[in-house]
Amino acid sequence: MTNKNMTISIPEEIVDKLERKRQETNFDSVSDYIIYILKQVISKTEIETKHEKEMAPTKEEEEEIKEKLKQLGYL
Repeated sequence: MTNKNMTISIPEEIVDKLERKRQETNFDSVSDYIIYILKQVISKTEIETKHEKEMAPTKEEEEEIKEKLKQLGYL
């Protein structure tokens, strides 16, 4: 994997919090700690998105649900 650099601005109070938290870990720098956090968030988001897609009803299931709701008088 190649590195692609990007510069971002982070409010000072957040940087201070990140530095304090980083000191409780084995990370050598705040940058390394931020990269770790971002990877965790991205991974979690990808897992949640995959789960949502897997749980979404198919068009056929959706039509069956609508038909049942219609028969029950909800639609």
